[in-house]
Amino acid sequence: MTFATSNSSRRWTAIVVAACVLAPFGVSARTAKLVVKPAPRPPPSTYVLDMDMGNVRVSDRAEVVRPIASLTKLMTAMVLLDAKADLERTVTYNPKQHYAYKNWMRFGRGDKLRGRDLFLAMLIGSQNIPARMLVDLTPSSEAQFIAAMNVKAAALGLTQTRFVDVHGLSSKNTSTAPEIARLLDTALTYPDIADALVRSEATVVWQTHRGKRQERLFHHTNTLLQRQQRFATEASKTGYLDEAGDTIAMRIRDPKSGRRFIVVSLGEPRRALRFPLAKRLAESALRGQRIAATE
Repeated sequence: MTFATSNSSRRWTAIVVAACVLAPFGVSARTAKLVVKPAPRPPPSTYVLDMDMGNVRVSDRAEVVRPIASLTKLMTAMVLLDAKADLERTVTYNPKQHYAYKNWMRFGRGDKLRGRDLFLAMLIGSQNIPARMLVDLTPSSEAQFIAAMNVKAAALGLTQTRFVDVHGLSSKNTSTAPEIARLLDTALTYPDIADALVRSEATVVWQTHRGKRQERLFHHTNTLLQRQQRFATEASKTGYLDEAGDTIAMRIRDPKSGRRFIVVSLGEPRRALRFPLAKRLAESALRGQRIAATE
């Protein structure tokens, strides 16, 4: 007979075992609890592509297949636009059909949103429920829509990229840093996506089921867009999952030379270093091409 055990019960079992083992050496159960630590996450994958020269500036663990979290929404947006979705149509929120962790916007059953507002909430605010609601603007079921995302990935030659949902909440949405760079590059050929991903903020408006007007100001989830940098950020998308760590993909431009680069980081385990890492990669790409130009 087998018994299902929760993460909590397994953790306490480990603590009890540790306490029993260490007790003869005078170590208390409280101290034993401190001994039980999660395994450290592997270092992140980083990748920088010089778009004008076509050469790779940085490639560190770039081929490791990793969860990509909300970078998934780049493909969601492309498949939505491929389906000729009318972003001026409205979608009615149904929690049984559209709920996804969490209801940050506090939608109520029957709230109505224009597709354009859902699109901005998904890409700028990285909201999950809008990603599911947008599927209603197409003739596809959500399962069919996800299948189309994988067909699109195959057509783009993204052999290590796989999608199982439209918002990126599953750790089974996976890719590699070079394939994410190609995904972002392709997504930015869509004017609606390029327009959204360069905005530092957007106001999303909707009508509640009681007929009241609601609005929410979203700042871009990439804080580098909110202050002056040595580089110009032309587009960016971020993501986070416990299993994925922090993920980020950016297209930047050197204001002096006009050269463009795509910067990708996947699996950064330290939340506080997500943006400093992306900034460091971007600035090193600029320095590298300026040095090369003077040689």
